Amino acid sequence: MHWQRSIHGCSSSLVTRTADRFAPSFPMDRWWRSTDCFHPMFADGIEPELHSSTLRVASVRSVFRSASAPLQKLRSSLSDDSMFPDDVQQYAHAARAIAELLDQSKHLVLTTHVRPDGDAIGSLLGLGNALAVRGKRPLLLVPSPVPSFLRFLPGVQGIEVYDPSSQHNRALGAADAIVCLDFNTLARLDQMESPVRGSTALRILIDHHLDPETGFAAALHDANATSTAELVSALVLLEYPEALTPDVAAPLYTGILTDSGNFRFPRVSARTHRIVATLIEHGADPVSIYDAIFNTNTPARIRLLGEVLRTLDI
Repeated sequence: MHWQRSIHGCSSSLVTRTADRFAPSFPMDRWWRSTDCFHPMFADGIEPELHSSTLRVASVRSVFRSASAPLQKLRSSLSDDSMFPDDVQQYAHAARAIAELLDQSKHLVLTTHVRPDGDAIGSLLGLGNALAVRGKRPLLLVPSPVPSFLRFLPGVQGIEVYDPSSQHNRALGAADAIVCLDFNTLARLDQMESPVRGSTALRILIDHHLDPETGFAAALHDANATSTAELVSALVLLEYPEALTPDVAAPLYTGILTDSGNFRFPRVSARTHRIVATLIEHGADPVSIYDAIFNTNTPARIRLLGEVLRTLDI
């Protein structure tokens, strides 16, 4: 059943899963900013009847009640309704739909755009490491190499660069689901575009760029977010809180840091800082991450600096 729901005056969109029913696990506990607005819709725009009985609402407190001891502070903050205005349900629907597909998939591929940046790789590793905590073994496949300044991130050695002459095309064809991170059109996959389009796998989108293309089975999309890593953080917090380890928190922090211009850009909000605070509490080290990105002089960076200085006319 396809359905569409509109909220007047909203400019962002969430595309949720084709399904007979939703079972949001995190309804009105008010985790998300009320200043954000959402326009959830299906790509084909067909609207059915949506009965309230199909929405099974479970308290977020029961989700976190069974979490491990390091999550005590997170549980406490989520119980403070004053921190979380009440637009969470739209994010909860999309996160639940994506989590259902991920949980049901046996052969997962996670990918991001050509010439990946900090948000792309941070989102890829953040979600990939979270799924690994849950016993999944997703293939992290990218169309071009990881930049050297991001190779300090945990799990980066597990990322594979697409090779059309290898088994990668077979893996894409055999995948149950392909998660597309930090791009709004498959054209950003460069030479991977054709095998991804040709795969029978369900495609999932998590992205913050304007005007995403259609054809995704599920999506979490918000153009008001600073970064895709902010959206992946939301997904992890809503659906996989027990998976928020340091190896998950560090890449997600890196993605938010780099795509927000060190928290300088206009889309940085109180919500962003709440998420970042949670990532720090669960192992992201702001000082070491900043140093690794901005204060580490690799041979390539030194050569580039030399070329720049050589061209200066003083």
